This record gives sequence, C-alpha cells and structure tokens, in this order.
Amino acid sequence: MPLQRLLLVVLPLGTAAAMLSWQHLGRPQGRLGFGWMDDDSSSDRLLETLLATDEVHAPEAQVEQRGMNRTTRENDTPEQNVRVALYRHFPVQSIEVRGHSRCRSRSRKAIKTIDMEQWTDSTLNCSSDGISGVFVNGKNFHGSVSLLRKPEGWLAINQVPLEHYVASVVGSEMPSQWGKEALRAQAVAVRSYAWVHLVRPAHQQFHLGDTERWQVYRGRESSTKETVQAAQSTAGQVLSFQGALVESLYAATHEIAKQAHAHLGASMSQAGAQQLAQQGKTYTEILDWYYNGAELARIKRNGH
Repeated sequence: MPLQRLLLVVLPLGTAAAMLSWQHLGRPQGRLGFGWMDDDSSSDRLLETLLATDEVHAPEAQVEQRGMNRTTRENDTPEQNVRVALYRHFPVQSIEVRGHSRCRSRSRKAIKTIDMEQWTDSTLNCSSDGISGVFVNGKNFHGSVSLLRKPEGWLAINQVPLEHYVASVVGSEMPSQWGKEALRAQAVAVRSYAWVHLVRPAHQQFHLGDTERWQVYRGRESSTKETVQAAQSTAGQVLSFQGALVESLYAATHEIAKQAHAHLGASMSQAGAQQLAQQGKTYTEILDWYYNGAELARIKRNGH
C-alpha cells in the first residue's frame, strides 16, 4: 500500500494551535472498538472535538505514526500539563506546602497551611517548588493545586506535567515491581487514555478525575523509580487507530477486562501483560497483542 499522510490543523484553541499529523504504514488489521473513535469517521470526529474544545490550550504538536513492531527513536515531546480533579480527596480538609512551595490567595498573601473548613476565598493557587510538592489532605502532589467550589465543599484540581501523571498512574494501576516491559505497556495505555481526555475534557475546569472512573492517580506516593523510567522510556508514545487516538482500556485480569470492556472490542489485561513480559515479550508486542490493529504513534513538537 502506498504511504499516506493525513494532516489535521486545528485553529484556534484559546491562544494556541494544535496540529496532529501522522503517517499510515499500511491498513491496520483486526477489529477494535474504542468507544467514540471506532468508526470510519474517527478522524473527522477527532478534528471536530478539538475544534469544539476551547477550554483546553493544547500545544502545537505532531503525531508521528509507526507500525507497532518498529523501533521508535528518542524525540522531543511537547510540554503538556493535565488537570486532574482530586475526587479521592473530596471534600478537601487541608492544604499544606513545604520548603519553597507556596500557596497564594486572592490578595497574593503567601500561606503555608490552610484549614479548608475556615476557607471562604474562592481564589487559591498552590505551586510546588519541584521538590516538596503540595499536600492535599496529607498527600503529596507535583505541579500546582487550585480549588473548585462544589455544594459539598472544595474540590482540588491538580495541574501536573503529563509524564509525572503517567508515572503516578502506572504505579497506582500496576505493581511497580512487575516486569519493565509490562510497565512500559501500561505507560503507553495510560498516556493514550489521558490524551483522549486532553482533547475531550470531562469538565470545563479539568480533563479527568483521579478515581477508577478514569485512571487511579495518587500523586507522588505512587511514583517510583521503575514507573518514572517506564514513563520516560516511552515518552510521547500513544496508540492510534485509523488516524484517531485510542482510548486504551485495561483491567486487572482477562476475565474482568472481558466482562467490563468486551462490548468495546479491546482491553488490556494487566496480569496478562505481566505474563507476556515474563515470557520475554516487549512492550510493543504486548500492546499489539491486546490492541491488535492499532499502531504506535508519538506526540512530538512541530518541526522536530
């Protein structure tokens, strides 16, 4: 099949533009069903979604698509933050910063510890110094934390670099002592799922939540040396099918994946991924096993 190239240019997204481009290296085989992007109009629907999503300020980016079994070289990936609603800590009881991290109120006053039961100001932004983090109900998070007022109390929104988010979710969803290739496969699945919600956010103020409803995210407590390495070694890589991002589903076992996701066509068994890794399979082979017909793609900077 001759090489085809498809380019989507999206203008504007707030003050930024987004560009997604990829190369098809042959028609994918097999049947996938990934929720909203499983039919022949998937590319148009992705474009329409991006155009309609003016709350998400996406960077200029390219998606370079390759066959699953091809080796991907290291590349620059766009700096991208994801906004995560911390429902596991709702309502917020306390916020604390340590070291050189800072919380600032509407008056720009610096605050170290806040009892949220006494907090009435709608404006609060807490930024990590990169070392100490921001503590929400005693749990440590990268990036920054702001507040969203709900009838039941304050909901914390954690804005965090995407690859920090990926490393944390990998450690929350899979034991970090599992095989390196299983962790890498999990990292790609986590990132692909996150990118779908970056272009189709769950809410005007955040992209997705931190519970099983989305992907379990525990901030710094679930980031380990192994999960960070899994994120870094697959940085920017996502799954794509017929020119659209794959909302990559997964579950603990084959039985659970089949029960929960069989009607959608494909889902990764995490226990199965570990078994394949123990058999010497690479993460690309693991992904190809569970998402047969998808291709590995890379989000990267324009011009790189």
